[in-house]
Amino acid sequence: MSWYALLIQLSGHGAGVQASSRLSADDERRDNANREYQLGRAAYERGDFVTAEPLFRKATEFAPEFPEPYFALAHLMQRLGRNEEAQHFMAQVRRRDRGGGPTC
Repeated sequence: MSWYALLIQLSGHGAGVQASSRLSADDERRDNANREYQLGRAAYERGDFVTAEPLFRKATEFAPEFPEPYFALAHLMQRLGRNEEAQHFMAQVRRRDRGGGPTC
């Protein structure tokens, strides 16, 4: 435990630090999802679909609430002729869409 965390805990404000830690974990999870998604987009744009697919899938694992990686997977599956999978991922997009539609 760091000296700062110990000081906060001793002062009785430990609950606030724990909530802050949770927020940081959520931020880290979203950052990881965004990184995988962006790497997947770069691979897709290079035509490297073999690399793009697992990166998009990993992004959905990090942040399953975001529709963008699902949209990218739907587009990729359609491009590869895997239409049933494309439909599955589009259904996932519709479940997660926040009103603005996919941004990729």
